[in-house]
Amino acid sequence: MPGAVKALQDFDEIAARHGVKVLGFYSTAPAHSDIYTLEADSLTAVTGFVGEGASTAYGQADFEVVPVVSREDLLQMAQAMMEQQ
Repeated sequence: MPGAVKALQDFDEIAARHGVKVLGFYSTAPAHSDIYTLEADSLTAVTGFVGEGASTAYGQADFEVVPVVSREDLLQMAQAMMEQQ
């Protein structure tokens, strides 16, 4: 538990260190799962942030990264694909 408290206290600092902007943080406690909505320039930044936070909180942890795009970006990508056809 002390590691989890430390990770929560240092959360913004860890995010900043990895160049990650936290848009949302939700916990499924007591199920020991967290859900983050993040903005970053690279997967490396995200995995660095999540990896450091998880190792601080739990010693080690598994995590899944699911990239998403906004509706606006999805529309632009679809239009660009249609133009290439």
